[in-house]
Amino acid sequence: MNHFLVLTAICIGFPAVWGLGDEDIRCVSSSCKDIECDAVPDKCKSNETNAGIYMLSPDICNCCDYCLEYMAEGEECSVGDPANAKHTALCGPGLTCVPDDGEIDGTCQKMSTNCALEQQSFDLRRQNGYLGAMETRAECDDDGLYGAYKCVPGQNCFCLHSNGSRIFGEANYNTIADYMSCECSRAYYDAADIIGRELHPHEHFRCDSTGSYDRIQCINEQCLCVDALDGAPTFPNKKLVDLEDISNETLSCYSDELSQGLYYKKCEEEYMIIHKDIEGKKNESG
Repeated sequence: MNHFLVLTAICIGFPAVWGLGDEDIRCVSSSCKDIECDAVPDKCKSNETNAGIYMLSPDICNCCDYCLEYMAEGEECSVGDPANAKHTALCGPGLTCVPDDGEIDGTCQKMSTNCALEQQSFDLRRQNGYLGAMETRAECDDDGLYGAYKCVPGQNCFCLHSNGSRIFGEANYNTIADYMSCECSRAYYDAADIIGRELHPHEHFRCDSTGSYDRIQCINEQCLCVDALDGAPTFPNKKLVDLEDISNETLSCYSDELSQGLYYKKCEEEYMIIHKDIEGKKNESG
């Protein structure tokens, strides 16, 4: 059988079957006018901690408020099926749906990730009185992965990879809550893991000493100000500034620690010179 013809027939026939044709489904202000929305679960509307999570509704134009209420450990759950209606609940933070053998239904159980297991070990040792003097409980995100940083009480806090290994970025313990997110450092190591090597200075956003984004970033010798927590442009509508022209007059995030027109630190500049020389020789040799 000619599979191309079969697929072509399906693609041509699909709009006719579903009655879409050339119907305009762009979302405009009136798109949600006649939409009837399901009620948001009462649990989501409560002030209860970890009651649920609001998400975009899984329908055209996302017209309705949509909240998945969190289920507790031991409650019945489902891993889902394409034929099922949209879900109204899911296992809460730190829990995962464990299906019965050969089934899509099961119960919410504690995650078995390294971070979750470390928490469980900590709780057991605390219950039995076996904790060390400076030991703290691991922070896990909703997916059971390690939180952004770990603190040693009274000393310092340092950034963590989602796998729990220590990465670049640290700050004094008493100032951690104010400005440390580790998002930049984490993004770097995620990219390095994907590529399989360390990144060159011009291939990634610059991080500050706490693992957050440096407030001034230059990409291909074009510079702008960014938010330290998430790296988003501070002034997205402003024109980029040439690297040689950066100053406190052209960029509000400019630091007096930098000399005008200078972005790369001395070590980075030397690295870039060597890197360009190596790349040039590679190109010459073909």
